[in-house]
Amino acid sequence: MTYLGLDALVVAVAAVVVLVGTVPRRSARRAGRAGRRGAPARPSRPGGLTLTSRRWWQATAVTAAALMVLTAVFDTVMIRADLFRYDASALTGLRIGLTPVEDLAWPLVAAVLLPTLWELLGRPPRRGASRSAVPTGADAPADPDAPARPLETP
Repeated sequence: MTYLGLDALVVAVAAVVVLVGTVPRRSARRAGRAGRRGAPARPSRPGGLTLTSRRWWQATAVTAAALMVLTAVFDTVMIRADLFRYDASALTGLRIGLTPVEDLAWPLVAAVLLPTLWELLGRPPRRGASRSAVPTGADAPADPDAPARPLETP
C-alpha cells in the first residue's frame, strides 16, 4: 500500500466520524421543535463551540493550518538530519520542502478528528462546575452554622 492510499483510508474514516458528529442529535432536534416552528435547534453546549457552528470550523481550520505548517517545517528538519527516510516508490513525489505531501494528512486528521470525538463522546465537566456550592457528605461541617476551622499545617 502506498502512503497516499493509507492517507485516503484514514481521511475517509475521519470524514465519516465528522459527518456523524454534524448530524443533529435527537435531543437537539426536539429542542428545536419545542420552540417556534422553523427555529434552529439549540446547540448542545450553550455558549460553546459545536460541530455545526461556523466558529468551530474556523477554529478547526486555523488549527489544521498551523499543524500542517509545523509538520512541514519539522519533517523537513528531521529528513535533512537523516533521522528517517521514505520509500520513494510509495510516494507521489510532491514535496513541501523535504516533506512529502502525504505526511500532511496526519495533522489534518488530528485537527478534525480529535475535537469531533471530544464533542461526540462528551466533554468532562469543568473543574468545580459539577460540584454544588453547598458541601455534602464528608465535606459538610457537622454544624452548618459553625464557623469554618482554619487549615492545620504540620
